[in-house]
Amino acid sequence: MKLSSVSSAEFYEVYNSESARNRIITQYYPEGIKRGTITYKNNLSHGAYKLLHRNGKTKETAMYSSGIPISLKRKYYENG
Repeated sequence: MKLSSVSSAEFYEVYNSESARNRIITQYYPEGIKRGTITYKNNLSHGAYKLLHRNGKTKETAMYSSGIPISLKRKYYENG
């Protein structure tokens, strides 16, 4: 796993692979709570994209295929 600090005030990312082209990125809030996951294939977003609120409830969801959105991005309120 590789740790990459995107912005210490917002979140950080953990990569499951050293490959820059194909990977799953898991994002965490600074306090260690999971923020979301996104999968890349050939360096393009591919598959499910999901962000979570700090309380663990879904914040955003979408589906991608080779970098192209194939679903609407859905946003959810923190209280559900």
